[in-house]
Amino acid sequence: MNTISINNLLNLYDNPTEFKILILVILLISIVILNVFSKIYTPKYTTSKNTLSLPFSNEEIENIVTSVLESWNNSNIDEVIKNFYTDNLIKKQKKHITQNHIRDLTENIYEIKIDGLNKLSKNKNRIKINISFQAKYIRIYGENYNDYLGVSRFGSRAMLRNTPSQPVTKKIVQRWWFKLEDGELKADKFSPEIL
Repeated sequence: MNTISINNLLNLYDNPTEFKILILVILLISIVILNVFSKIYTPKYTTSKNTLSLPFSNEEIENIVTSVLESWNNSNIDEVIKNFYTDNLIKKQKKHITQNHIRDLTENIYEIKIDGLNKLSKNKNRIKINISFQAKYIRIYGENYNDYLGVSRFGSRAMLRNTPSQPVTKKIVQRWWFKLEDGELKADKFSPEIL
């Protein structure tokens, strides 16, 4: 019985059409499985706030998130750093600000409205929460932005964008990690936009 199944598999190589069909079916099935998996496990935008098991109020978490997001608008973030940032997030933000300064790019996030706090998990002094919020976002390109990008393949910089983008209101779901430091809750890191 085993030799028959092995022989049948070996015969597929002899018939390229059947082999191609088999590969196609396997690829289609895997695409469907990945699609279903991503729909099931991608966090959805929610408007409920389920953080009852935390020793911190929803308002306190919202205040930290809003302060951190708004602080990314400024190059000088020292007053916010003291209250809401861990050392890990300070390093990431300073790197991001430096990269934007080199590129002559300004990003502004404003009119932040937090709608949902969900999927809370706690681990020792760390807390993980999915946060759903709406915010307006705009990129402002400086005069030297095109110099950073370099000359296009066709020798024309006219195709490169250096005007401000239009403000866009986005609905965003992000996973945030908070850490307890000296009895205070501070933002440690957050994921890129999930939704």
